[in-house]
Amino acid sequence: MRIKITSGQLERAMARIGSGISTRSLVESMSGIYLEASDTHVLTVRANNTAQDVRTWRDCNVVEPGTVVVHAGFKEWVYSVSGDIDIWKEGGRLHAQCGQRQADFALYDPKTYPLEKPRPAEDQIDIADALSIIQALNGVQFAMARSSERAGTQGIRFTPEVIVALDGRRGAFSKKSPFTSFDALLSSEALSSLRDILAQSDRVEIAVAGAWIWVRNGELGEGAGVEAWLGTRNASFPTRAITTLVDLAAAKLPINITIAKDALRDVLGYAQTLSTQAKSLNDREYAALGITEDGNVYISMEVKGVGSMYDVLDEATITDQHGDYIHQAFEGWLVPEAFIQAMDRATGDEITISYVHKGFIPEGHTQPIQKTNTWFISCPDTAGQWGVMQSPMFKMSAVEKATKAADKLRDNNE
Repeated sequence: MRIKITSGQLERAMARIGSGISTRSLVESMSGIYLEASDTHVLTVRANNTAQDVRTWRDCNVVEPGTVVVHAGFKEWVYSVSGDIDIWKEGGRLHAQCGQRQADFALYDPKTYPLEKPRPAEDQIDIADALSIIQALNGVQFAMARSSERAGTQGIRFTPEVIVALDGRRGAFSKKSPFTSFDALLSSEALSSLRDILAQSDRVEIAVAGAWIWVRNGELGEGAGVEAWLGTRNASFPTRAITTLVDLAAAKLPINITIAKDALRDVLGYAQTLSTQAKSLNDREYAALGITEDGNVYISMEVKGVGSMYDVLDEATITDQHGDYIHQAFEGWLVPEAFIQAMDRATGDEITISYVHKGFIPEGHTQPIQKTNTWFISCPDTAGQWGVMQSPMFKMSAVEKATKAADKLRDNNE
């Protein structure tokens, strides 16, 4: 094999496939970079690991066609040079020269490189707008599970109706999916590669291909495209949780607090600062969002050895589903950073926080749709859709605790 190519072309190719280079594979050749020079003057550059298989193409001058798998150190050398590069195989090594700079690299047996992965049939391919996918991901990825204890939700679920992320204590979804038929759970490890492809695309082709999600943003061999097979999650994603999120978003919820986004962010920002100063997780508590019997909305928090806070949200408006607030003292724990993340995706000046008790039955349903007491945030996202964040694992305190908070408020006013 021998090719001549500019450093800029090759550097861009390396950037496209870099995340696919394996660093822990038992198959030695998978830690290398696959290069195939064709007699049509196209260079295929490919990297493969257990989570993804990424390849791209670049036009070049092919002096002698051939295939090699070169040591990953070749990528770093490409980044260090500038100008025209001459690359050839000789004596069991890959040689490269750019101006006065020369290097050679170890080669692996191409026959041990993983086999080609399946491509989907044309009628199974969904064509989607890249920006719409990015906006949907931005609205939900913060709620994706990162703990191995929740392997079934360590990813994002794509469906023709919604895009959903869950981690056991909160969930988020975009109601308007950019897909018409695509339905799969993309693994958390493969998300960065998907984002890289979307960032360099206007539109992408996407489909399920066997145990993989297949994505392409250019035709084979056109000299600039990227094609990737990204890992899916085989674990069962909690379908009931998706249904609950969608049902809650459509329902007329019992008790709703409407408040200026900036005012709530200021208070929650201080609560988050307190939380991060805790010496240990045992000293850290979630902030409490509550309503007193007098109809005051407040946020309180205490961190052992650091301090406490109690703020009344004066401009909050409270209504129930009939339009008039039913006086009832209650309090529920919330995660400050989760609320802030949801608000940061809102484009309006106000957000609505709804309290949904576990026995709530929406119109059109015969059974409760929620197993726990829940705070539920609704806010328009940057795509003009409705981004929704749910935190289903709050521990609801007794009414007495909220009454005590009301007494504290009264004392402060006096």
